[in-house]
Formats: sequence, structure tokens, C-alpha cells
Amino acid sequence: MASGGHMHNFTTLIKRLEAATSRLEDMAMSYDDSSASKSLTSSPSTSAIPPPPKPSPPPPAAPVAAPVPPQIQDFDALIKGDVQNFVNLGAQIGGLVAEQSKAVLQAFQAERTYLSVVTKAKKPDTQPPELMTDLHKASDSINNIRESNRASPLFNHLSAVAEGIVALAWFFESKPAEFVTDMIGGIEYYGNKVLKEYKDKDKAHVDYIKAYYQNFKALAVYLKKHFPQGLTWNNESGIDALEALKQVKGGPAPVSGGAPPPP
Repeated sequence: MASGGHMHNFTTLIKRLEAATSRLEDMAMSYDDSSASKSLTSSPSTSAIPPPPKPSPPPPAAPVAAPVPPQIQDFDALIKGDVQNFVNLGAQIGGLVAEQSKAVLQAFQAERTYLSVVTKAKKPDTQPPELMTDLHKASDSINNIRESNRASPLFNHLSAVAEGIVALAWFFESKPAEFVTDMIGGIEYYGNKVLKEYKDKDKAHVDYIKAYYQNFKALAVYLKKHFPQGLTWNNESGIDALEALKQVKGGPAPVSGGAPPPP
């Protein structure tokens, strides 16, 4: 009997151990499933493909340049044609003549700036001197070359050019084409001396003086076409003259002062 009881107890113990083991295995499987689920939800998949980068926005469109007014286009043609030809001929002679001819080009370029301002601005009650600064500098340079070289054998060349540059003050005339034509007489007083002296000596000097005459003949034609009754400002829709100068030159607007004398 005792051995039968022991056997029964042993069998019961085995069953209890098997049951306990089964429960432990179930608990372990349940824990593994829970951990795997948490890992899937909390950690991103290493095999996931990142989205492609967003394309860069296109660059902003370049601003459209305002059309160049006809009066500026024609003045540009005058500079690139007649005036530049005059400068090239001056370079052939060289020295003081070449230096002075470059100052003439600068004077016409300054006049171009002034005309560009006029197309953009209302006529000021008192003209700011800044509008004429570049033209005055070029005119002063032309006159200084003449006055500083009175003993030069090319004094007649220098004088003809200095006399003619006054014609660029046509801004203040009611009939600018006639004014410019009248100024040609002053050029010819000295220029014809050059033509006479160099007629059979050096054609380059003759061509140079004739080219200078042509600058102002072309200017008179230009003025008859665009400003027959004098300079016309943009009084209908124009802006302040100094603001227009800032736009034309691409820099800060200068501070206004008093009215300038003519060049």
C-alpha cells in the first residue's frame, strides 16, 4: 500500500510539473509575441525606402527690361556712329587730340544720361545741378586741354573742339536745332584753319575736323526730329528728376542743390 501511495503521489507530482512547465511556456510565448509587436510599432523598418526629395523651386523670372524710348535709341545711334568715328580718327592723330576727343565722347554720353532722365521725370521747378555734373566735367576737361596747351602746334584742333562743345547746352533753347547749327560757325573758325593747313599734308587731320563738324550736323538733324520746339519732359506720368537719375545711373539718388550754369 505504501508503495502504491508513493506511486500515486509521484504521478501527481509529474502532472503538476508538466502543467507548470506548460504554463511557463505559454507565458514565454505570450511575452515574445508582445515584445515583437512593440518592436514593430515603435521602431521604423530598416527596409523602408525614404521618399524622394522635393524638387527645387524654379528660379524667379528675370525682370523684363523697359523698352528704350525712340529718342534714346536715335541718340545711341549718333554716339555709336558719328561720335565714335570722330574718336577713332582722334586716336590716329594721338596725343592731346586723342585725349580731347575721348572727353567729347564722355560729353555726349553725359548728354545721353540727361536725356534718359528727361524721358522718366517731370520737369523740376529748379533743375538739380546733379543732372549736369557729368556734362560739366567733360566740358571742363575739353576746355582745360585747350587752355593748358596754347603753345601746341595743334592749338587750332583743340580750339575747334572746345568751341563746338558749347552746342551741347541746347537743353535750354526753344529751337535747339537752330542753336546747334549756329554753333557750327564757331567750330569752323578754327576748324577751317586745320583743313587749310593739312589739306596737302596729312589727311587724318582733315578727316578729324570734318568728323567733328558731322557730329553737330547729325545732332541738329536729331533735334529737328525729336525736340523741334525744345526739350520735352515726362510731365504726364514722370517721377522726381533725382529719382530718375538714380534709376538711370543705377545708384543712390544724390542730394539736390541749386540750379547749374549751362555747360
